[in-house]
Amino acid sequence: MRFSDYYDWLYELFWPSVRTDSTGTLGSPDTVTQIKSVAASQSMDGFETVVRLFESFVPVMLMAIIGLIIWKRMETRKAIQLALVEKGLSPFESAARQDSTRKFGALRFGMLLVGASLGLTVAMIIWNVYHWAIPEDYRPLVAITSMAFFCGLALLLYHIIATSLEKI
Repeated sequence: MRFSDYYDWLYELFWPSVRTDSTGTLGSPDTVTQIKSVAASQSMDGFETVVRLFESFVPVMLMAIIGLIIWKRMETRKAIQLALVEKGLSPFESAARQDSTRKFGALRFGMLLVGASLGLTVAMIIWNVYHWAIPEDYRPLVAITSMAFFCGLALLLYHIIATSLEKI
């Protein structure tokens, strides 16, 4: 679906009696009647209309949620920095020293890459051994799930290794 189709569909959904033609002027009643007759011939029931409406709002809601997450993170970071300043601490030095997850960044990144490559290797082995049982459409799903599993396993092992190294 092109953006213009998406826009036309939303326009027709919210303002069904007002329609513009290609010149940008209001369409004639014949044009509106033709559009309504085409829409009626497609016989879209109420459930399909609701589903198409929700489908159109998914990108809008996704952007709104991402914006809300970024805004809340910035607000929380500023509140933490203000609290540290009130205590008389430097917010930039103490945050870097207290954050123990940044100590072993190279280890975490390396283990994550090993987990991803191991997941792809296992996915390729599954594809070659069970090629008769896995349809072509499901091959990306096998790769994604195996990569997610092995990346999660690598991060779990990273956590165990990092906590044992911090105790030393």
